[in-house]
Amino acid sequence: FLEKRKSVLEQKIRRYRNITFSLDVIIQKEKEIQMAVKNESFQIEEKQLPDMLIAGIRHKGRYEECGELFGKIARVFGRQIDGKPFNLYYDEEYRDIADFESCFAVKKEKTVDGISVRTLPGGKCVSLIHKGPYEELKHSYKKIIDYLKAKNFKQLKPSREIYLKGPGMILKGNPQKYLTEIQLLVSE
Repeated sequence: FLEKRKSVLEQKIRRYRNITFSLDVIIQKEKEIQMAVKNESFQIEEKQLPDMLIAGIRHKGRYEECGELFGKIARVFGRQIDGKPFNLYYDEEYRDIADFESCFAVKKEKTVDGISVRTLPGGKCVSLIHKGPYEELKHSYKKIIDYLKAKNFKQLKPSREIYLKGPGMILKGNPQKYLTEIQLLVSE
């Protein structure tokens, strides 16, 4: 009886340590975002993105439909989610009916009907954090596209939008404080 109880307690301790570690990672990422907001030094940045395991649902529809897709993925993957929600955009420009994929990075693979789980290749990217409503993203896209032209970079598809701070599940929040990181993979 004591051995079984000890084993159960050890499992609970391991589970709580994993939860604590996950919370520490989330808190650290939130602190980094808050520092960026304080500095408001949203400059175009070149960086290398690693490959990442993702779970995504590809969809053709209106941009605002992504919230429902994020919800579907979150319900299935829960604690396996490893980062902020993001969309991959396969169109070359804005469209009323867009071709996009709503995604989360995940910690491990899981086979689920309707959700694609795969490795998203990394690479060199040009990035810019946009602060404000989604309707004003076009200004940040223009800035980053002008940068690509000046550097003679060729944009690769799909483009990525990482939603660092946006509407919550219950409350809409203040769109003036939304933070969206635009990432465009490039080749030289």
